[in-house]
Amino acid sequence: MLADLLVTTPEHATHSDLLAAAAAGGGQDVKAWPTTALALADGQTKALSLALRVARNPDKLLLAVADLLEARILPGGPSCDSPRPGDGTVLKILSPGLVPLYFSRPQAPFTPAESARAHRLAELAEQTELSRRHPVTVSVLD
Repeated sequence: MLADLLVTTPEHATHSDLLAAAAAGGGQDVKAWPTTALALADGQTKALSLALRVARNPDKLLLAVADLLEARILPGGPSCDSPRPGDGTVLKILSPGLVPLYFSRPQAPFTPAESARAHRLAELAEQTELSRRHPVTVSVLD
C-alpha cells in the first residue's frame, strides 16, 4: 500500500533521521523529500516542484513521475501479474538513456494529459543530462 505522509520536523532533524524513524515505525521502502503543504494540495505547484527536482537531478525522474501520477513503478516492465498494457493503466516513458520506464495505476487509467506531463518530465531530464555533458560556453566580444 502506498501512503503519503506530510510531517514537520525540527530544523536539526536530518533526512537520515526521518528515514530511520519511518523504518522504526514499520515503514518499508520509505522515500522522503522536502516539500510544502501547498505543493501537496496544489497540482500545478506539485508538478513544478517535481520538475525542479528532475532538473536538479535527472536520476530522480522515476520517482518524480511515480509521484506526479500517483502510480506504482513496474520494474522491468509489465508482467503477467500486472494490468494489461492496452487498458490504459500502464504507462511507458523513455528515460534519458532511452531505457523504458513503466508505471501502473490499476485504479484509474492514465489520461492523455497525464501521459504528456510524464513525457515532458522525461524530456526535461534528457535536456538536463545533455546540458551537463555538453555545457554551452558563451563569450562576450568587445
